[in-house]
Amino acid sequence: MVSWIGTRLFYAIFFFFLGAWVASVSPGMKNVLRQTSEAGVHSFEKLSAWTSSTLAPAPEKAVEKATAPAAPAAAPEGGELLVNARAAYARQDILSSINAYRGYIDRNPNTIEARGELGNVYFSSARLHDAAQVYFEAAMLKLKSGDVAGAEAFLSAVRQGDGALGDDLKREIAKLETPKK
Repeated sequence: MVSWIGTRLFYAIFFFFLGAWVASVSPGMKNVLRQTSEAGVHSFEKLSAWTSSTLAPAPEKAVEKATAPAAPAAAPEGGELLVNARAAYARQDILSSINAYRGYIDRNPNTIEARGELGNVYFSSARLHDAAQVYFEAAMLKLKSGDVAGAEAFLSAVRQGDGALGDDLKREIAKLETPKK
């Protein structure tokens, strides 16, 4: 066991210093490393901004919604569950948030917004397979309503969590796109 760890540590240190040396003597490699680093930072910032913009509101906003007067009879059933789910996520109570979203979705099976938010909760807590499943369900609801572009927006997130499910979604999208071409 010690030799296995030692060997891995040796190679990690060796390749780190090799990379540092190559970067210092090769202008081309410096550019490649800089561009790769910038691309990674840009991708992370883009994903972070997207996740933040689609996740739960700040806790004070959730409280405002909870104390607001009830909406007319057309309001979705179990709206308090949605408010509770967002508030739980805002206070980083992931399990309560997931349970509340699931309860809301059970009562409102055609909700796309809640599925997207639940997918974001799963995604932010590194449960990519669960996120992919929920995003897939939301995308299928988008397709059912004829919103192909909306479904395509979920494609990369679904593929990231479950490649096979991403392929299934791509096939479903292609079925609707084919008649248009």
